[in-house]
Parts: sequence; C-alpha cells; structure tokens
Amino acid sequence: MLQHIQIGSRCPDIVRMIVESPTNSRYKYEYNLTLGVFELAAIQYRSPYCPGDYGFIPGTISRQGDPLDVLAITEERVFTGCSLDVRPIGVLLTGDERSPTDTILAVPEGDPRYEHLQALDQVALHVQLEIRDFLGLWRADDKGTGFSQWAGPEEARRLIVQSRERYLQVYGSTR
Repeated sequence: MLQHIQIGSRCPDIVRMIVESPTNSRYKYEYNLTLGVFELAAIQYRSPYCPGDYGFIPGTISRQGDPLDVLAITEERVFTGCSLDVRPIGVLLTGDERSPTDTILAVPEGDPRYEHLQALDQVALHVQLEIRDFLGLWRADDKGTGFSQWAGPEEARRLIVQSRERYLQVYGSTR
C-alpha cells in the first residue's frame, strides 16, 4: 500500500510525497488506506482551486492518526498517485488539541524555480494567505479548522520526525 512506501533517505530535509489532489483541481481525492485506492472524497464547489499538489508523506502517522498531509507549491500539476521528492519549508497548524491537522508546506526538490525557497518567510504573503484560506474551506466540511498558524521549516521537520517515529512504533522499520 502507498502509505508504506519509504519516506526517503534524506528525511526530514527531503521527503517523498504521494499526490492525492493535483494543482488547480476542485476534486478532493483521498487515498483509502484499507482499499489501497484513490477515492473522490468531494467536489469543492465553494472553494478555490487547489493551490498546489496536495497529498501525504508515506511512512508517517500524524497526530491525527493518518499519514502526514503535505502541500507542494508547483507550477504545473502532476497526477493523482504521483510520487515526488519535496523539501519542507514550513507547516500550517490547524484544528485544536482534540483534532490537530498539520499540513507541511513544501517545494519540489531539484526544481530550479524553487531552489531559492528555503523557508516560509520567503513565500509571498498572498500565497500563504491563499493556501491558508484554501485549506480552511477544503477541510470545513469534514474536519473543521479551529485556529490556524504558520510555523517555519524547523517545526515542519520536527513534525515529520515525530510522525515518522509514530509510524515506526506501529509498523517497525521493516517496511
């Protein structure tokens, strides 16, 4: 199953992601961990298009209990199920203590258009707002958002390490 694909040997600085919903999509796809397929979870008629490739980091278990969410800023959309290596540059913390939802913000590794982006504060404020507002609407139907706060790449890497440790506690290092 895709959630067991290796996270990458350069974790937490560079991690692998699996794309669920591509850039500019209004379709919210989710990977069904039990069935091992992508499902159309919702059609987002009231939110803007997805501002990046949205998916999860395999080999992790988030505080919420599923693989850690990630949104990669990209120029061109890829496809659902695509694997790509990304560099975390920040994290959007949403929800509350009972239902935290962390979304890692990343850029594609090796893409010269994003080499200069190393941290959240290098992302234009209007892009940060677009992503925050999008995720608020994207999750409004199923998770709610509560508070939202940006944190930098250090916090993103810390959450990735914690999520990886949770995964290893459950599945061990043999996967």
